Amino acid sequence: MKKVKLVFGFLVLGMFALFVYQNLDFLLQRHDIGIDIGLADYHLRNQPIALYFAAVFLVGLLTAFSFALAGKFKLKKNIRYLTGEIEAGKKRVQELEAKLADATGGPDWIGPAVDPHETDRTAAPR
Repeated sequence: MKKVKLVFGFLVLGMFALFVYQNLDFLLQRHDIGIDIGLADYHLRNQPIALYFAAVFLVGLLTAFSFALAGKFKLKKNIRYLTGEIEAGKKRVQELEAKLADATGGPDWIGPAVDPHETDRTAAPR
């Protein structure tokens, strides 16, 4: 699987390099880049288009990273909760095992512990 990921990564990198090579003239053209978000108006004078593409890519990367980070925190919280549930279950099992050990060594009127899955081989068939 690691080799497949490595080959896929090189393939994507190669495609990106091909895109840049084929569009180098366009990417290096200088234009005024303006962003109008309603409250403010930003202009970058005489900048290459590649700068605009890089800025948009970084904004997308940061957005994806923030969503992934939020999901990771949610998963850690869930893991902590489930670990607590496991510990509570182990504690309950220990309590029941101790109770069972006390019951089998208890008074004679309780009788011996009987395994319900074991068949009585001495009894005559009906």
